[in-house]
Amino acid sequence: MRKVKNSKVSVFIKVLLLFVILYGCSAQSKRTSKNNLAFELCEIYGIDQGIRQEGIVIDKKSNIKIDSLNFQRVINFINKNGYPNKDNIGTYINEKCVQATATIVLLHNPQHIVNNKEYRDILIKEVKKGNMKEETLLLIMDKYYWHISKGKKVYMGSKFGKPCIKDRAKSDSLRKAISLPPLKTEDFKNCEE
Repeated sequence: MRKVKNSKVSVFIKVLLLFVILYGCSAQSKRTSKNNLAFELCEIYGIDQGIRQEGIVIDKKSNIKIDSLNFQRVINFINKNGYPNKDNIGTYINEKCVQATATIVLLHNPQHIVNNKEYRDILIKEVKKGNMKEETLLLIMDKYYWHISKGKKVYMGSKFGKPCIKDRAKSDSLRKAISLPPLKTEDFKNCEE
């Protein structure tokens, strides 16, 4: 009887010890994982901002290549982990290089979002999940329209400005394509051209 009791206690202790070890490893793995994700974002941020530092001369073609590589890294990150937020990054999200990376890299590459449905759908999905702010997606898309029109047009309604009322049909169509309602009349401006 004593041997059976000792055997049960021994098994219980071993199971408990195994549980504690596995739980500890799991918790450590999660901390390390968030740390690694934050580090990856900071690395991308450093490269992105590094090529834009005053005094650093990089030809335009190289700059575009670096931006494209950073864009692909951010898209891969989002596909694998979701848009950076407190849930997947933890408190590291408060660090500038973590918080700003996805937005600035996407703002440097808005053509990929506007002209590629696959990439746009990835971001729309992140907006619907609540990981990415809708206004960030609108800002990225309007940056493209603003850039190609040399600062004269936007269609989404963002910090880049209000669309022209004469462009309402195009604005409505573009917003509908990303599952957003049309803007209200007061969200447009009168434009002369």
